[in-house]
Amino acid sequence: MLAYLGAYVVVVFVGVFLVCLDDVDMPESISVVLTCFNNVGPAFGRLSPSGNFSVLSGFSKLILSFLMLAGRLEIYPMLIVFYYKAWKRRN
Repeated sequence: MLAYLGAYVVVVFVGVFLVCLDDVDMPESISVVLTCFNNVGPAFGRLSPSGNFSVLSGFSKLILSFLMLAGRLEIYPMLIVFYYKAWKRRN
C-alpha cells in the first residue's frame, strides 16, 4: 500500500511540475493534474467548466493524456512500461 501511495504522489508531483513548465500557474496545474489523473470533475481557473484545455500546449496535453491512462489503467501497469528491467532479456 505504501508503494502505491508513493508512486501516486511521485506521479502527481512530476505531472504538476511538467504542466507548470507550460506557463500554467500552480493552482491550475494541480487541479488539472488531479482532474486528469483521478478521472474526476473539472479543473479550476482557465481550465474550469466555462473554459477548456485548448489553452495548453501539445506537450501538456501529452502529459495529461498519459495521466488519464495511468489513472484509468492503474499506476503499476503504466510504470512497468517505462521500467528498464521489465524489457531486459533474461537468459
